[in-house]
Amino acid sequence: MGFSVSNMSLTLDIAEALRAIQIQLFSGPAPQLLHHYTKSPAVVESVVRNRCLWATCIADQSDQAEISHTSRMVEILAEKFERNENADFSVSVLKRLPFFMEERKQWIFIACFCDDDNSRLHWHQYGDYRMTFPAQWNSMPSLGLSDSRAECWCQRVVYDEHKQEKAIEDALQSVLRAVSRNTRGRNEGPWAQAMTDNCARNVAQLLLGIAVGFKHNSFREEKEWRIVCAPPLGTNSSAPGWIDENFAVNIKNSPRRHVQLRVHSERHLFEPLLIPSVPFLEWACNTNRLNRDGIERINEALMSNHRNDLVRAFEA
Repeated sequence: MGFSVSNMSLTLDIAEALRAIQIQLFSGPAPQLLHHYTKSPAVVESVVRNRCLWATCIADQSDQAEISHTSRMVEILAEKFERNENADFSVSVLKRLPFFMEERKQWIFIACFCDDDNSRLHWHQYGDYRMTFPAQWNSMPSLGLSDSRAECWCQRVVYDEHKQEKAIEDALQSVLRAVSRNTRGRNEGPWAQAMTDNCARNVAQLLLGIAVGFKHNSFREEKEWRIVCAPPLGTNSSAPGWIDENFAVNIKNSPRRHVQLRVHSERHLFEPLLIPSVPFLEWACNTNRLNRDGIERINEALMSNHRNDLVRAFEA
């Protein structure tokens, strides 16, 4: 029997199922403001002068324990499902997931935040400066990529390992059901590997979109949120390299791979095209470790960028 697949339906079916799991997993009360802590006044100064905050590539991060743990969970569960699954296309997709979860890491970018504007933990561990940004569900314009070809969303971090494992298991079960609904016959012929890889690529990227919201329970006091950016998914008949190339125009490679998150306000008719605004609403410094030179640098950057309203007086 020849192989047939409804490309668009399969992609949409998988995406809808995994995104429903993602929404349920990360649901809960959402803050209106998100706070980014940093140790260096140069980071705050750079955000002001460049009018953007970096989202860095997860493949370049020094600590990838949670991503690696999730990849291993996927590999173990895929092997278990594989032993109970007779459809060759499903088995082929599951086998390719570990490879594509590693490959897709270079296309996932995150920026980290906290929902506490005066976190003792963050002041102590992560820096002497805090920038406050509007969340995406706030009525104010929020951080994101201007590229309509990119996907960008915000999610809380989940620290419960049991919830993490259940989410991945449910996701893989959903993938198997979606494949069963949208394919017929045996995946054979010259395009068999391409069909498998295109499907596995989408599944791996969706799984990583969930996995970047996982951290070990020992970090639960961080109350972390993340903005995540990635290329869009493609139908199983589209060229994935072309999709990645379009997204790649957003990537800066120095000093490490990142994309720039900006605030993009709506433009009114006849309004002049202005450069993006300074993206944060306010900033603060650690009152226990005041750095006069650092405050002066930030104030100077704000004044030169016409944001005198954000200039801070020295605190006693």
